[in-house]
Amino acid sequence: MEYKFCSECGEKLDKDSNFCPSCGFKLIEEEKKTKFCHNCGEKIDFKAEICPKCGVRVENPLINSANKVINKSKKEANTFFSEMNNFIHSKTFLILVLVVVLICILAITPNIIDFLTPYKEVDSSYIANPTPGEKVKFTGEYIGTTTWNKGLYYFVPENDVVRVGDQYIIIQGTSTSHHLTGFEGHDIYLEGKFPGGGKSKEPTNVGDIYGYWFSADNIEIR
Repeated sequence: MEYKFCSECGEKLDKDSNFCPSCGFKLIEEEKKTKFCHNCGEKIDFKAEICPKCGVRVENPLINSANKVINKSKKEANTFFSEMNNFIHSKTFLILVLVVVLICILAITPNIIDFLTPYKEVDSSYIANPTPGEKVKFTGEYIGTTTWNKGLYYFVPENDVVRVGDQYIIIQGTSTSHHLTGFEGHDIYLEGKFPGGGKSKEPTNVGDIYGYWFSADNIEIR
């Protein structure tokens, strides 16, 4: 059986085919036999790669189609980068950058201030009226854990308790996160903050106590 090939996409076809089932190109005998040189306009053989009149290399339809796609992509890319370049050099972009920088500065400023702020040495008289959010450090006696468990609303059934003079603080977290269990009676050095000023009544192994919540950044057993 004889075959021929589509002049548009190269698909293998039956000899009597008039249309390419792959690309839909209409196969006209006259169009297949000749083409025109894009340089001098000479009518030449369809399969010719070089024009016999002017000597210029003549691209085939597949290459022409590929070049069209490439040129279109280049044009779209150039347009995109040109618009991006115009945007980058516009006042709108400058304002946007300044806004982002300002937001970043505002976001990190509290952390920088907190990092640079020194810890304040406090005693039991201060714990009676703590200042929420202030960085403090002190030493107290580790009492043990609470037996606090008030149902599903609370997710932390135990908290460590430290006594400073006649005052108590209840360290946020759990006994396992602090690793203080078993050091009852030892001096505990703490650095951190009082997140709020309200007292909480907690049952402990030394009876019910009233203590202030404390968020410890550093705990050392002395």
